[in-house]
Amino acid sequence: MSFSVPTNLHADLPLYLSSLNTGGEIQEVYGKLPVDDLGGGRSSFPLCQISQTAFESHVRELQRAGFRFNYLLNALCMDNTESTSEGRKKIHILLDWIAGLGIERVTVSNPVLFTMIKERYPHFQVCVSAVANVNSPRRARYWESLGAESITLPGYNACRNRSFLVSMRQSVRCSLQLIVNDACQFQCPLYIYHYCRESHASQSRHSLRGYSLDYCFIMCRFNRLRDKVNFIRSNWIRPEDIGYYERLGVDSFKIVDRRLPTGILTNILNAYVRDGLYEGNLLDLLPVFHGRTFNAHKDWKRRVFLLRNLLHVDFFETVRFMKLFDAVDMNVDNAALNGFLENMPADCDGNSCDSCSYCRDAAEKSVIVDEKYRVRLLSTVERLLKNTWGLGYESVSR
Repeated sequence: MSFSVPTNLHADLPLYLSSLNTGGEIQEVYGKLPVDDLGGGRSSFPLCQISQTAFESHVRELQRAGFRFNYLLNALCMDNTESTSEGRKKIHILLDWIAGLGIERVTVSNPVLFTMIKERYPHFQVCVSAVANVNSPRRARYWESLGAESITLPGYNACRNRSFLVSMRQSVRCSLQLIVNDACQFQCPLYIYHYCRESHASQSRHSLRGYSLDYCFIMCRFNRLRDKVNFIRSNWIRPEDIGYYERLGVDSFKIVDRRLPTGILTNILNAYVRDGLYEGNLLDLLPVFHGRTFNAHKDWKRRVFLLRNLLHVDFFETVRFMKLFDAVDMNVDNAALNGFLENMPADCDGNSCDSCSYCRDAAEKSVIVDEKYRVRLLSTVERLLKNTWGLGYESVSR
C-alpha cells in the first residue's frame, strides 16, 4: 500500500510524517510554493504563505527524513506563456531551481510543459495530475507515450466504476493513482472550470494575486444541501476500502489537502495510513467540510497577503463568502457505509442515477443534516449568487 501525502509547509509536519511512516507506506510528499509563475491546482488564498528560502529548508528537512518530494506544476492554464520566449525562460528558471533542490519528481497537467521537462530535464520523473482529466484508456496511453511515470485519475470518473478502472489498468504499464478524499461531486460539470480558476489564482503574474470568490465551491456545497444524496454521489474512498481499489490495479493513493492545519491533516493521515479505518463522521476526512482552513496559517505574511487581495474584491461579499466555510452541522456515518462499494451496481457510470436508488438508499441510512443550518446556508448562497454574479437561485437549482 502506497500513499502520496501533502505538506502544508508547517514546521511541525516533517517530524510527524517520520513517526507515521513506520512501514514505508508514504511514497512521497508533495507540495509547492504558495505562488509561483506557473501556478498549480490550488488557489494561493488558503495556503500557508512562506518565503522561497523557508520552502527550501522545509523540503530539505523532508529529504533528510527520507522522503521523496514531488513539486506540483499542475496548472491547467498558463495563459499560453509556454508559447513565448519570455514565458519559456521563466519556466526554465523555476525548473532549474527545483532541480537544484534535489527534487526529482514533478506533477504536471499541461502536455507542452510535460514535453519541455522531458527534453531538458530527463532525470525528472514526471507525473500526470488529476487536473489533466485522463478519463479514458486512449488518453492514458497518450501520456504514457510521452514518458509519464504515473497518472492520477480523475476521481469523479473512476471511484465508482469498476470496469473503467480495469480498462485503465489494462491499457498502460505506468503507475495509476487515485485521490481518496477530494470529495468532488460525481461527474462534476464544473471540474475543468474549477481547476482553471485555481490555476490562475496561484500564479504570481495574475491580477487578482491569488484570490477570488470560488463559485465552484459555493455550488458544491449548495448541491449537497439541496439533495443529501450528493454526499454519497461523491468521489471519496473510505480508509476501509483501500484494498478494494488495490485489487482493481490502483498502485497508489493520494491524500489531500495542503491547505489544512496540521491537527486536521494528521487526523486524516492517521485514518488512511496508520489505521486503515475511521470510526465517526466521514466528513472529518474530507477537506471541503473543514471550515475556514485558511485561518490555520496565522502569521504576518498571511495577514499582508489577505489585506492586499481584499483591495481587489467587495469586502462585504468576502465576509459572506467566509461564512460558508464555518464548521458544518452535517454527519455521514462511516460505519453505515460498510459494504457500500462491494454491493453497488457493477458498472456505475452515472447514466442510470435517475432510475437507480442505490445511493439514495445509502444516504437515507448514513447522512444527517441539521435543517436549521441547511436553510441558513442556502439563504447565504442565494444572496452571494445574486450580489456577486447576478444569478438567481432558480437559475442554478435546476
